[in-house]
Amino acid sequence: MNCRKAVFFLCTAIAMILLVACKGNETEKDDRKVKEQWAYLEDEKTPCLKLFEDGSAAFKTEKAGAAAKLTNYTKYELTDEVLKLTAEDGSVTEMKYYDTDTGKRYVYQKITLDYYSGDDSSTLIGAWTCDNEWSFQFSDKGTFLEDGLWAGYFISNGEGSLRLVYDNRVFSDIILYYTLENGKLILDYPFGMVKMQ
Repeated sequence: MNCRKAVFFLCTAIAMILLVACKGNETEKDDRKVKEQWAYLEDEKTPCLKLFEDGSAAFKTEKAGAAAKLTNYTKYELTDEVLKLTAEDGSVTEMKYYDTDTGKRYVYQKITLDYYSGDDSSTLIGAWTCDNEWSFQFSDKGTFLEDGLWAGYFISNGEGSLRLVYDNRVFSDIILYYTLENGKLILDYPFGMVKMQ
């Protein structure tokens, strides 16, 4: 009889532990009503930007990676050219964006690359890299190589702006903005999104 009680209590304890563990893994339910949501072109089934009817938002940067969660913002403002996200602490993130005729939205996100090699880190010409494996090489002949894979040529589009024309034509031409500061290349790079239904 004591053996049966011990087995019963052991099974009950295991069941309770499993119940608590499973309850802790539940995702937080979001009851806010979605006004519109967007996904990165690389993963059109996972939202990266949600705009809610109450004026709040949730966003995940491209650099964050697929496993990262959306970050909540208490307020968003969307003008014809800029998306502003206000965090709970009052800090504001501003990102330029543009919409295309094909229904895509390109949101500019900052990427900081360190000078890797070349003649002079005060010019764009040379190799640039950062810790999340992004890299760019710009030559004095007007060519570029992105991430060691995507080649093309670049055209100055005014002070601090470049048009990248990819050789493979898989990617559309893009305009990026840049600044050079103390051996760092700070890019505003456009990441493509598609509106989700």
